[in-house]
Amino acid sequence: MKLPRSNGYPRFGLFGLAQPRRLCLRVITVFLAVLLLFSGACAPGGEYTRQGSPVEPLVAGQDEPSPEGDLVVRGRFAVVNPEMTVYALDISNDGRRILFSADTSTVSMIDDQGRLQWEISLENDPISAALSRDGRFAAVGTDAGELLFLRPDGREQWRTTVDGTIKKLALAPGGESLAVYMKDENDRHVLAFFHAWGGKLYELETAVVKEIMFLPRGDFAYLGQQDDKSMLFVYKDGQPLWEEEVSLANISANGRYMATASNGELQFKELAGESSPQVLWSKKLELEPSWIRLTEMGGHVIVYSGFSGSESNLFVYDRSGNLAWDKRIPSGSLVEVSRFGERIVATSWQEYSEDFSKLLVLDIQGNTLQSVEMASRIEKLALSGDGKVLGLASSDGDIFIFELPVQGSYPLETAAYDEHNGVPYKPVARERPEGETYVTLFFYDQNAMHLIPVNRPVKNVDSLLKMAIDELIKGPRRGSSLSRTIPKDAIIEVTREEDLVYIDLPEDLNKAYGSVQATGIIHSLVYTASQFSYVRGIQFLIEGEKASYFGTEGLFIDEVIPPQRLGAGQNVIYIPYRSADRYYLLPRESLKLGERSSLPQDLVYAILKESERFLPISPRLIDAKVFPGEIILDWDASFQELFPPEGDPEEKALAHLFIDSLVLTLTSRFAPGKLVFKVEGKPWSPPEGYPSPEQELSSPYFINPE
Repeated sequence: MKLPRSNGYPRFGLFGLAQPRRLCLRVITVFLAVLLLFSGACAPGGEYTRQGSPVEPLVAGQDEPSPEGDLVVRGRFAVVNPEMTVYALDISNDGRRILFSADTSTVSMIDDQGRLQWEISLENDPISAALSRDGRFAAVGTDAGELLFLRPDGREQWRTTVDGTIKKLALAPGGESLAVYMKDENDRHVLAFFHAWGGKLYELETAVVKEIMFLPRGDFAYLGQQDDKSMLFVYKDGQPLWEEEVSLANISANGRYMATASNGELQFKELAGESSPQVLWSKKLELEPSWIRLTEMGGHVIVYSGFSGSESNLFVYDRSGNLAWDKRIPSGSLVEVSRFGERIVATSWQEYSEDFSKLLVLDIQGNTLQSVEMASRIEKLALSGDGKVLGLASSDGDIFIFELPVQGSYPLETAAYDEHNGVPYKPVARERPEGETYVTLFFYDQNAMHLIPVNRPVKNVDSLLKMAIDELIKGPRRGSSLSRTIPKDAIIEVTREEDLVYIDLPEDLNKAYGSVQATGIIHSLVYTASQFSYVRGIQFLIEGEKASYFGTEGLFIDEVIPPQRLGAGQNVIYIPYRSADRYYLLPRESLKLGERSSLPQDLVYAILKESERFLPISPRLIDAKVFPGEIILDWDASFQELFPPEGDPEEKALAHLFIDSLVLTLTSRFAPGKLVFKVEGKPWSPPEGYPSPEQELSSPYFINPE
């Protein structure tokens, strides 16, 4: 691994050999670049800004006005070899990490100002590379079958070799699994899935894979070419679920909607359980699309045709099928859209005889925010999920990073994303809100893998049980990255006879949901109801009649122990967990630890293992001791790296999450209610804004408060 240069500046290959027809242009641009460097236009770390005049390789003159001002160049990374080919370019949701691989047999990570973070040299060409949405994991595949899974600092988490050339990679949103498409020497096409820790989950022989899509609950789909047909194949737990003949397809990140194109027809569909999707609307298209995307919640469908000769070739539809707007953009464009559609970016070099590229930045209402030309042939484009950072790779071996305007029109679906104001984790609450109390509700994480307990403040009323069920039906808060288990406005009656609770469900719940959905409904109701100590048994009814989910005799709470009833002596461990962009504490029984759960260091190691994918480093525990009045955890100096002095909100939130998981796990398991952190045997205090090195826990406490 090659480390960044000590001065922190990106490498500039300004004097590399240029193609003859660009020689004059490069002489001019070198002179301009030198002037910029010495005129103070370059900020520390190699950041460029544009202040009214063009910055190479931008060219003055815009076809349309830019209502939000000139495009801002945040940074640039250039290599010595101007003929470098960039195989893959990817960017994290927040734009802070940019990954690219090149035919120099290298894989590099740069930040949003073009500063090299790390670089890895390989023996073979890394023709495939991908970054998880949060930027915490990267995967690389070579033409010789080398497969690497990397942490954000470039360290290998694991490496293996597969049989064949790795043609395509896709990481699940949180990096929990990796899809690898390869072609072996016998021309077999194989799609394999690996766990984040290196184990192979399963593999299947496929058609030629054109695109891989991860779905919630760990399912996936791929678009493949089979004989003369283009097919969409959908899988559940590694087994085929259904397939459909389509030319193009895209599925919204929440897994609820799908858009397909085939034979000049655009269809918008709703995915429902394990059955084939239901068509909500269809439209005839004059042009055959070459690219389709859905925004994260399925609120908008963006359709692009790369063919020339038409007045309009970019179309945006809303969820109801109305054409919001259409526009003519350059043919042969690379197109990307941010998660919620805040920004649509297109670039093409095919409009000109020279190697000039047209770059367009639009908002979801079709307004042109920027229209500029670049004196370079742009061959790769990557847009951050929040739509604020744009990465471009040119045929000259340059990576350009632009800061896109943040003002402008935003779609309604972003309201759910913005409510938490960027706070990704809420620490444990130590007291009830004045005049209110907390009720614990259970909602699915974004992928419907786990039920997450959240504590919601409610008014003090006589029947908190009924209030809790009503709040469960209302669903999770906007921006929580959680999903409901029960349809909104479902009518569920709750009655109580001493310590037995009757929960009466409507018939449509019994008919409309499959086994996975039914499990979520039942368990979320059981867990929510059983937080009240007087509830010893639950009987489910369907329209007043006994239901057989758990037998007609009902369910005793001891048969399914809810997380909130796991107390001291039950080997409970509070693990950090992420759902999309939010973090939660997830209580789990530490059954795998067995007798080792009586040792504090083993509980700490278990939490460290679960936290590896979130934390920037994994600190080393020197010692853990339990005393009558306190527990002391002694760490080496790496522990301090979890508390950077100028930490951003996410870094501070992750520190709180990690500390909370340790405090709750250890103080719940052992008698002392105080946890003390030391560094190499000495007391240590983190910078302002971080949790205290001495934590006391007393009842009541409330995890994941809203």
